[in-house]
Amino acid sequence: MAVNKVMLGSETLLDLTGDTVTRATLLAGHTAHNAAGEQIEGEYTPPDVFTGASAEGAGTSGLVPPPAAGDEKKYLCGDGSWATPEAQTTIKICRW
Repeated sequence: MAVNKVMLGSETLLDLTGDTVTRATLLAGHTAHNAAGEQIEGEYTPPDVFTGASAEGAGTSGLVPPPAAGDEKKYLCGDGSWATPEAQTTIKICRW
């Protein structure tokens, strides 16, 4: 019998009843307990990081690679790299 709530007197020490973890959302190869207190093994496999395109071939879909610290003004290129814009243009809009 699985246990999903542990109380000592009137104090709740452990309460899994509100947990939302499921086999489908838990990373494959990891174990946890669901809201019913049952031990489950994860089945979720995250997508790969995408690969960029080249002149010879298309890229593949997937997660975007994270930028490094200090790259907040860079943009993600189609080849999968982070790059700084070559030039920035300021446009003034005037009302007459």
